[in-house]
Amino acid sequence: METVTARTLAVQILLQVFYESAYANLALERALKYCSLTPRDRGLVTELVNGTIRMKKHLDWVLDLFLVAKRRKLERRVYVILILSLYQLLFLERIPAYAVINEAVEMTRSEGKGASGLVNGLLRNVERNRDQITYPDPSRDMVSYLAVFYSHPEWMVSRWVDRYGYEDTRRLLAFNNQSPPLTVRVNRLKTRVSALAALMDDEGVKAKAGMIADTSLLLESTPGPISGLRSYRDGLFYVQSESTMLIPLCLAPQPGSLVYDFCCGVGGKTTHLAELMGDRGKIVAFDLYQHKLELLGMNCRRLGISIVESRRADLLEPIPELTEADAVLLDAPCSGLGVLRSRADLRWRKKEEDIALMSELQSRMLEQVARTVRPGGKLLYSTCSLEPEENQEVVERFVAHHTEFEFMNLDEVLEQNPWLSMEDTVAGKGHLTIFPPRHQADGMFVSLMRRIYGGQDRAAGA
Repeated sequence: METVTARTLAVQILLQVFYESAYANLALERALKYCSLTPRDRGLVTELVNGTIRMKKHLDWVLDLFLVAKRRKLERRVYVILILSLYQLLFLERIPAYAVINEAVEMTRSEGKGASGLVNGLLRNVERNRDQITYPDPSRDMVSYLAVFYSHPEWMVSRWVDRYGYEDTRRLLAFNNQSPPLTVRVNRLKTRVSALAALMDDEGVKAKAGMIADTSLLLESTPGPISGLRSYRDGLFYVQSESTMLIPLCLAPQPGSLVYDFCCGVGGKTTHLAELMGDRGKIVAFDLYQHKLELLGMNCRRLGISIVESRRADLLEPIPELTEADAVLLDAPCSGLGVLRSRADLRWRKKEEDIALMSELQSRMLEQVARTVRPGGKLLYSTCSLEPEENQEVVERFVAHHTEFEFMNLDEVLEQNPWLSMEDTVAGKGHLTIFPPRHQADGMFVSLMRRIYGGQDRAAGA
């Protein structure tokens, strides 16, 4: 039986992702949950899996340059071992080449002498000639060069070059290929940033202040799984990206108010809303999937939150009659093209036609949830996409047909947020776009609207 090492486990996970349509984050979580590797090796598994998936197009290009036979003739496991090893040789300088090659050969011995000989020869050839590797000529085909070198689908790169130009697109692609930081939202119902940082220091966690003052911490190193920390079990924080922390801050619900959170998921934003309300009032959280609502309940209990009620709901069906709410959040399903840094395999799962389908779905959902906002109440629409069809076009089309809604000034809502000083879009007109390389955070779109008194639904009045 093969000894389980960081690299052999990474191979197992990559086989599931590439050939069994497994989601990388779920396959990783499942594999690491039951393995006995050290914290350092668990971190290496995560780096190897996510890095190899992110850079797959780049690695395939290099593999084809050095592979005499056609790639389709490779056995699946041999192929995975090769690109995993190429990722280490080309992108992980701290790992000696001899160690990468030796373990790759060992892992392929069970595939036969021919396989191990192929792996040995090819990897040594790459290591000897890495400075001579060539890529598509950017002067002839800018999109092909960017797509191969930065390992993204060509359709995606082409869209971004048309919108952002070469340099901003290059910066965005490079950002997407970074390993995401581990950030947590401090549960201010129980503690404060400085107190949690001190407690984490006692637990062996190296943490520093995040970009959102009084809200976030960046964890630079941990002694083991986050769930093993007493501060986690005591509900002092919630693992969350800093971009998504902005969404509840934009909605800014008041203590004692009634809030609806549609498409709530497992509750990161829901629990943040409850925290901002001082756990006073009522939040009704809706999601299509019951298992997410169950996880939401577990998170509320851990964080000490009591005002959340969960309900299963399909937003493509009529919503049962509800009392009109003071604040409504729709964090809509989207293409996710703003969070490619955090979701390694997402870039390979999406197709360009998905964007139009998402836009139609989002518009239908927005129409549904808008009916639940009271006059004077707020409606916040958000996605983790960068695409205008899913963002500005959805909300501007909605407001054009609903004079009972108007955009609110986000500059005033988030006047203390440092990201706004870098924002050059239209935050003052109700939209906020987090552009990853500029803000050093996952991409996010937020639009805040208010239902005004005396407005009329133009579609209804047409």
